[in-house]
Amino acid sequence: MSSHHVVRDEQEPAVIIASPPGDLFPRLADMFEWSPIVVVLEEALPDFLHWNTKLDVVAGNTNSLVKYKEQLIFQEPYQKVESSEAVLETVLEYLIKNNHRTSHVFMLTPEPKKLQQRVGDKMELVFFDREMKIVQSKTNMYGKWVAKGTKFKLVEGTIQHFENVLRNDDLFEAKENGFVSFYGESAFWIGEILK
Repeated sequence: MSSHHVVRDEQEPAVIIASPPGDLFPRLADMFEWSPIVVVLEEALPDFLHWNTKLDVVAGNTNSLVKYKEQLIFQEPYQKVESSEAVLETVLEYLIKNNHRTSHVFMLTPEPKKLQQRVGDKMELVFFDREMKIVQSKTNMYGKWVAKGTKFKLVEGTIQHFENVLRNDDLFEAKENGFVSFYGESAFWIGEILK
């Protein structure tokens, strides 16, 4: 458990940094304050280590992680999750085993449907990429109170009906301050575009 913990582990989502965040790091850093565990995949590690933020778990191939040994001294104590292939999937299994029920995953090219199917109902996944926060509707409906002009994008699935938004292909924009709703024939993935 790291110094950024102020809540019980299972109450807040784990954060997984699966891709180098680059200039998005300051926006993502807010999530770390409330996260019980921050996991950084090998691919994102060089970028992550440039920032003064604590990680809890490093995931990747132990042989290639050796080159970060000196930099990781300042991160101690931390745990390692060994994996040479399917690193993200291995991390999700690790988190489930340790009773985490929600994870925020930052990756440049998310595959929400594939990864959610992999974990099933054992864990809820929320994805962040360069432009949006991506959530699953869980049922055939997703609704949220938003400010006028908030934009959404359909990521996977089909939306048949919507309320309080204007549609332009797979993009939607809230007409006014208030509740927006999206309805599909089954569960779908929708992204809220971050400002």
